[in-house]
Amino acid sequence: MKQTALLVAAALLLTLCLSAASYFVCANHSYTIGYSDLQIDEYHLEGNTFTIKVSADLDGEYLYKVIATQNGEPGELELTFRGGKQPSLAQTLDKAEATFEIEVPAGTTRIVCDDMTVYTID
Repeated sequence: MKQTALLVAAALLLTLCLSAASYFVCANHSYTIGYSDLQIDEYHLEGNTFTIKVSADLDGEYLYKVIATQNGEPGELELTFRGGKQPSLAQTLDKAEATFEIEVPAGTTRIVCDDMTVYTID
């Protein structure tokens, strides 16, 4: 009888741990938000700093960060916006709007997102 109680307690504890781990993974998961799901409110280049203010068009989506990488095309800087459904990870709490500052490397002529031109540098 004691073994059965211990097995049931162990099974419940294991279930609780698996549920908590699943929630943690889902709650902290971020994904790429495509250009078509973004609304670019403002942008400007000052020196080598590109400032962009964007909001997500998807209901319940929050913007977490932007990743800027050289995408292999000469002179192009690719922006990848990351977000998800957790307001606690958002740049601005309880808002799907965010302002990002990106350092633009020398020689960059175009800033793109999903192969769409966001900004052309003269």
